[in-house]
Amino acid sequence: MKPQAYSRFMSRFFPTFLLGFFSAVFGLSIAVALWSDLQWRNPSDNAQYSTLLGAGLALLLSLGHFVMIRGRRWGLGVIWAVLGIGLLMGVSLLGSRMPAVLVGASLLLLLVSLLVLNSARHREMRAYLIALAIERRGS
Repeated sequence: MKPQAYSRFMSRFFPTFLLGFFSAVFGLSIAVALWSDLQWRNPSDNAQYSTLLGAGLALLLSLGHFVMIRGRRWGLGVIWAVLGIGLLMGVSLLGSRMPAVLVGASLLLLLVSLLVLNSARHREMRAYLIALAIERRGS
């Protein structure tokens, strides 16, 4: 990729990519913290399970984004699955003793991430990344 094309690509698509990624990370972190606090009431086990669950979901989310950047279509499926898990966690918190503002923030951030993944600009970015990967494999 030529430097000018790279600069245009980054200025057009990088903010969209960052918005989708960081809204997913923040939404998942809130959902995992609240969900583990609600499900595991023993304070000594809560930190372990919360950390393992959060680290596992963060690893899957990062892997999905990395694979998507490399031009593989299945990476988006991993991202959708992780966001679905986060949404299920957030929805299960509705009506519980957890603060409604935090539950709402978690759900809002996860829904923003899904909206960004479904936007025309993100689709255009993925199509460009797939074409770039095909070009890279061909040469």
